[in-house]
Amino acid sequence: MARNWLVTLLTLWSIFLNDGAIAAPSDRAQSAHIKLPSSQDLIAKVKQRYATFSSYQDEGTMRLFYVTGGKELQRKDNFVSYYAKGQKFKIQGQKVGPWGTTTLYVLWGKPECYAIYREDRKRDWLEYVDHGECVRFPNGFHTTWIGEVHGSAQAIIFPLFYSQINHQFDKSQARFEVAEELKSYKLKLTTGQGVTETTTEYWIEKESYLIRHVEIRDKNYKTLIDYKTISIDQPLSDEAFTFEMPEYALAFSHSMRDKREKQERLHKLAAKEMPEAQMALLAENLLFGGSGTDNFKNAMKTVFRLADKGYLPAQSYVAHFLLEAEPVMLPSPYDRLSPPERKHMALQYLEKAALACDSKALESLVDGYSSGSISIERSAEKAYLWYEKKEKCVRELMPQ
Repeated sequence: MARNWLVTLLTLWSIFLNDGAIAAPSDRAQSAHIKLPSSQDLIAKVKQRYATFSSYQDEGTMRLFYVTGGKELQRKDNFVSYYAKGQKFKIQGQKVGPWGTTTLYVLWGKPECYAIYREDRKRDWLEYVDHGECVRFPNGFHTTWIGEVHGSAQAIIFPLFYSQINHQFDKSQARFEVAEELKSYKLKLTTGQGVTETTTEYWIEKESYLIRHVEIRDKNYKTLIDYKTISIDQPLSDEAFTFEMPEYALAFSHSMRDKREKQERLHKLAAKEMPEAQMALLAENLLFGGSGTDNFKNAMKTVFRLADKGYLPAQSYVAHFLLEAEPVMLPSPYDRLSPPERKHMALQYLEKAALACDSKALESLVDGYSSGSISIERSAEKAYLWYEKKEKCVRELMPQ
């Protein structure tokens, strides 16, 4: 979804940093008192500045604003990056989405062949883990999640990977403007026209020619990047360029092809009382074995126990199990309950998860009370109340 601003960003940096002369299509100085540098001169000085680094380190934030369903939402990334020229790099970021989902992403290694890791969490439980090995930036859009991580990473330290970016662009269609701020020059690049128009503005520090702030806007998105600290040509330890994947990384990896090995790893983690592994085993057994297998029955026993301990994802799963018109026939702690009691307990579980702003539970309650789709009696009033709670959660979980 952020492809347009990424294309614009990479395009300008291919102009900034690729070798060869640059012919800026137009310059419009906006100061009547001080002669501003031309865009060609400004680009050349930034290019020269970034080309001289032996090492680079920064820390900052990236905010993405977008509209969906008539509402403006935002995502926030906090990031750090390290770069040793021609040798190795690491980018580590954490993005927070509008529903409170946090994503950890790490890229580390050599520019021509590096590792990539992503982990999504919702509240205190794991939702998604995956990793890739020997990845390259030009090929980073072959899978959705790698493309998404690269979208963040390239935006964050785009000056450092220009030699790997071979983006084709008709430079004659770019329009440049240079303006002056208090301590910076502002370089504005405009591409496209009408609904396809995208503007990218760079705040370039006058003394150092370092980029301190970037703003990208198009019809649907707005991205703000702030480099809070930048350190150049300083010694960086080996630890700055390494990342140890957690024990569960391979067991949860969505791209892991060896299903048997994955099952074995999950079983080991489940034996260590890792709730996410126990829930994952249930999903794996449903996918490959079906609800009638012994593995499934054993996994369900674990889920019942986790629900009894208060683990929200397990309670949400059990809630739908209890609301089934023809529940799976296997022994459970809920067999003694009458149908009304089963429904009451299921609603308790769903409401508990919904009060913690669990999006799936909120959607189940809104849809259930609206249509009776999950054996809940229809109630327009209750559906509206949970809809209001859902909207409140979106506002409360918006990155600050």
